[in-house]
Amino acid sequence: MLNIPPSHQVPVLAALTELDEVAYLLADSQLNVVFLSGRISEFGISPHCIGLQLTSVYPDLAEKREELLAALSSARQLVIPLNGEHDSTAFEAQAACRQIDGKICVLVLFRRPAFTPLESTPDQAFFNPQTGLYTRLSMSRRIEEEISRMKRYQQKFSLLLLKFPNAGREQLHQIADMLRVHLRVMDVVGNYKDGQFLAILPETALENARLTADRLQRALREENLDVGGEIQLLYNVAEAIDEENVNALLDRLDDVYPEIPE
Repeated sequence: MLNIPPSHQVPVLAALTELDEVAYLLADSQLNVVFLSGRISEFGISPHCIGLQLTSVYPDLAEKREELLAALSSARQLVIPLNGEHDSTAFEAQAACRQIDGKICVLVLFRRPAFTPLESTPDQAFFNPQTGLYTRLSMSRRIEEEISRMKRYQQKFSLLLLKFPNAGREQLHQIADMLRVHLRVMDVVGNYKDGQFLAILPETALENARLTADRLQRALREENLDVGGEIQLLYNVAEAIDEENVNALLDRLDDVYPEIPE
């Protein structure tokens, strides 16, 4: 079992389904490595690279250096899915800009799937390989963390459900990229149902969640994605309340605006 410092648990545990086959590292706003978890060497990362540049420690990110620096300086969300191999064993990786200990940093997660490719399904991974966003299972774990935080610190949070009924697969990939750019670093976005995305908005009341949806709708029009017309966005919002579990919150989210079809 990986020993995860308490201040890292929310962003790290939200992305994991198996803790015994995972490691991670953190890099600061200048891309200097500042933290290495246990088991990191099992993914080909030297345990003696604190202070070194992330792109030299993990060369697969070298081409993304400028993109990472831009995301860090503007505090925008960025998720980069990766795949690797060490000692003839494949693994999944994901680099993401996250807020940890009150600072914006790069979190790189390494995970060796517990299932063979023939047995695994997209929902058993911590991110969707098509969009690079968190899977529904990962989002459920993250919502649990937000509910715990709400009860402990009385911090509000809301969920935003986004549906794009006339977008094709390629447009959905572009929309996923748009969501990373236009949501805050503290927000978490993932796949929900077919053609739908779910965003967790920490420290956000219901009305501000609606304003976020309106802002995304404007951004979508500016993207001008080609589907033979304007892409339609339908959305639901729900603010979490006390004594509510994940399933109850998601059920209520589905009922907020009945005009969103399944």
